[in-house]
Amino acid sequence: MIKDELLSLLFRDFTGKSPDSLTVLPKSGSDRIYCRMVREDFSVLGVWNPNRKENDAFTAFAGWFGELGLRVPRVFKYLPDEMVYLTEDLGDLDLWTWVQEKKKDKDTGAVGDMYRNILKELAVFHFQADRLIDYDWCYPRKIFDRNSVNWDLNYFKYMFLKLSGTGFNEQSLEEDFAKLAATVEEVGATGFLYRDFQSRNIMIKGGVPWFIDFQGGRKGAPHYDAASLLLDPYIELEKKLHDDLLEFYYSQIVGRIKTKYDDFAAQYRIFGVVRLLQALGAYGFRGLYERKPNFTESIPPAIRQLNLLFCNGDLSLRFPELKRINDSIFRRWSQSDTEERQKKIIIIESFSFNKGLPETFLAEGGFMFDCRHLTDPYYTPELKSLTGRDKKVMDFFDDKKDIQDMIENALRMINGSLESSSPGKPLRVCFGCYSGQHRSVYCAEKTGSMLKRNKSAEVVVFHHEIR
Repeated sequence: MIKDELLSLLFRDFTGKSPDSLTVLPKSGSDRIYCRMVREDFSVLGVWNPNRKENDAFTAFAGWFGELGLRVPRVFKYLPDEMVYLTEDLGDLDLWTWVQEKKKDKDTGAVGDMYRNILKELAVFHFQADRLIDYDWCYPRKIFDRNSVNWDLNYFKYMFLKLSGTGFNEQSLEEDFAKLAATVEEVGATGFLYRDFQSRNIMIKGGVPWFIDFQGGRKGAPHYDAASLLLDPYIELEKKLHDDLLEFYYSQIVGRIKTKYDDFAAQYRIFGVVRLLQALGAYGFRGLYERKPNFTESIPPAIRQLNLLFCNGDLSLRFPELKRINDSIFRRWSQSDTEERQKKIIIIESFSFNKGLPETFLAEGGFMFDCRHLTDPYYTPELKSLTGRDKKVMDFFDDKKDIQDMIENALRMINGSLESSSPGKPLRVCFGCYSGQHRSVYCAEKTGSMLKRNKSAEVVVFHHEIR
């Protein structure tokens, strides 16, 4: 049974009637499918999520938060085995949209008041909910500890730095990562960590904030959620408002953490770096790899927020490789309305035909080049175990006319397409061979290298079968 039919039956089981309308809502950054189902003046959201443990966490947390009077959606009905549930429909107005409307009206006072209201609620989530929650329900971890931090930092390294082609010193970066993780661990876990406390997960209904998407919550420190909200790349708060709100949040929790404000602010900046690196990893995966434009557009503001943190001399001294990376990506990505943001985007992939066409190509199209008929180094014993990025294989291909002709023709087609394409609309180019190891990798690397000479284009090269 397809998912929307199952949700429709769940609605009928709950209300006794079928919905008058069922609308599948656009997907964002998760695998969850949301359906808005309406019967007369009653509206609910039907949710299908293939991750059973996530569903268990969300529905359990919602119950505990509801007991505290926190504004979270009620869960009306949950079928764990079918991985579907019905939840309260809070509408479509999230904090990001609400702030944009207030900015148009130049109503900065209302924005500050809303954030203070939200921060008061955040303190309740952190300290009061902590007393009710059974952390055994948390998924995928019970606590935001050193391991959690390392997962996030490696997400940034592999999904943003490598996908964007940003150079870094592996050893120096790992040393900075270790210091970040150690600092988080030293601060300790004092309460419930919401984990993704940002403007897209805060709905405005009846003029007050409501809170969604807390299924990733776990034990942690309050600094992280504050950084998620106040350094949110979707809403770049002015520095004065940011600083005022940080002091306000400190005033709400000072009796609980026993830390002087200057020390709290220094710790907050560390958590802010961790949060923004995690966000950049997510934007890299969803934007640079999956080519979802709203995530790609979030990269420059996230980098600007990171740069503001690294303007602090202490961070620059403690994390020199991250400072160097920050400076590099800030120069490349930070402009929001200049020629850097107007660059055309090309993503080049190598893949194995034996494993099927890349799903992203099937969904979006682009250029597909079949390398299976080209000269194959697989049958040369000393090259068999290497890849198209190894020098011996590259030297082998460099004087092979068939593969050079393929690259020349591919470049001619790609460049011709770029002349008529719109800035910001990505062009996908795929090279495939049998194993996805030699010919397709070489063609992708060589084509990418030559296209990078075109200063008006951003080029990302990704290999499905090798790393």
